[in-house]
Amino acid sequence: MAWEKYATEVPLKEGVLELLKNLKHHNIKTGIATSNSRELTDLVIEKLEIAEYFDSIRTSCEVEKGKPSPDIYLLVAKDLNVAPARCLVFEDVIQGVMAGKNAAMKVCAVYDKFSEKDNAMKKELADYYIYSMAEVLPVR
Repeated sequence: MAWEKYATEVPLKEGVLELLKNLKHHNIKTGIATSNSRELTDLVIEKLEIAEYFDSIRTSCEVEKGKPSPDIYLLVAKDLNVAPARCLVFEDVIQGVMAGKNAAMKVCAVYDKFSEKDNAMKKELADYYIYSMAEVLPVR
């Protein structure tokens, strides 16, 4: 069921593609640290045609402990050769927000209708909170 949903229904959040293009233009490294399987992650990245924007893509099956452990985020930071304190994590679920904070990274919680019930907790735990990735885009 998850495969079918991701393959046919899951779009990029508003503003994501523009942000990825802007980061790549400015040579800012980006990575994905996901709890999804490698197969599901690859499916989505290929479907959305965004692979070229990421310097590291890791799944939690590649680390000892999943979120809220910091392991997955620390692995991506290592791949990128960037100190955790210089990383900004975008997360839409509490476990991910906690993982980013546990990795000593700045965390921006992102609104998601499927985790809407957790908004108050995400706002409390994260350094920042946004409703749309478009809020992060530079002013034109």
